[in-house]
Amino acid sequence: MKRIVHICFCIAWSTSIVSAQTNTSEYDVQKLIRCYNMERDSGTLATKRAYFNAFPATFVDFKDTFGYEDALSEEAIGSLYAESLEYISAFFNLYKDINIFDFSNKVIRVCIDGEWQADGVNYLKANVVNIITSSNHGQDCYYNYFDTFTCYNDTVKDAFLSCLALLSDDEILSFWRFYLDGVEINPIEENLFKRTMVSIEQYPGLISQLERAYILESRRRSATD
Repeated sequence: MKRIVHICFCIAWSTSIVSAQTNTSEYDVQKLIRCYNMERDSGTLATKRAYFNAFPATFVDFKDTFGYEDALSEEAIGSLYAESLEYISAFFNLYKDINIFDFSNKVIRVCIDGEWQADGVNYLKANVVNIITSSNHGQDCYYNYFDTFTCYNDTVKDAFLSCLALLSDDEILSFWRFYLDGVEINPIEENLFKRTMVSIEQYPGLISQLERAYILESRRRSATD
């Protein structure tokens, strides 16, 4: 029954999240900055919702804001690259106040078509990994660095996986490939893969696409050696 409720809510909320991502070419970074400052200064439910809505909804906009094209060129660095940890941490902290299915769907959509980078993009990945691998009622997770990355409770994890399971196989595969992505010269983290498999054991569709992503990412990294 619990999983059925999650699925119903995910369907109801996913339409608005998807429609919000159809136009990414005119992303308003200044609006994000204003909403972040208002949320930081007042912290009301209204400012939290405004910051949530202003946060990038696609990987392209996320990378353009917090990532880089060329780390050696200031002109090719996202406008909020230097402040990415503060902005991203504030966003992920919104799970406590924003509808959990809205939150889950937006995070998932940002990850689709993603490619790993250091710093801002890695902060995104680390939080997503912690959502999925959290255990012991949020007392443990893969990146258990409470001064930087938090663990999440079972409600967040269950809602997130339920929403992810509703996507197409191609979308789920894309999500997992980003999830497993990392430093090119290093192999995939086996411990992360194994722990994730345990975390998603109730979702056969997610398991099959994770296994597929593991094979594809392993081949890709071998080809770059």
